[in-house]
Amino acid sequence: MNPFQSLAVVVGAVALSSCIPPAPGGYYPPPVPGPPPMPGPPVPGGALQAQRDQAYQQGWGFGRKDAMQHRQANYLLYNNYYTSATKQAFANGYMNAYRRFRH
Repeated sequence: MNPFQSLAVVVGAVALSSCIPPAPGGYYPPPVPGPPPMPGPPVPGGALQAQRDQAYQQGWGFGRKDAMQHRQANYLLYNNYYTSATKQAFANGYMNAYRRFRH
């Protein structure tokens, strides 16, 4: 067997041995007595939903105002009231109100 073949055999054996779970008491930490740990805080994201809700409400207000004043629907005029993350919510609120209050 040449050196490259023996190296391939050793590498293959090491790769396969890493798939075998360790023996009991091997690499696992010992169990901690007591109740299981409490879950951590919720994943952030509720703040974004609150921002989307606020953007929807603002869009609703501007859509209602434009419809009542017989203006053309254009939520893009109010681009300083939403971000890229809340744009869709603002647009939905605006257009829903505009359609509802249009005469």
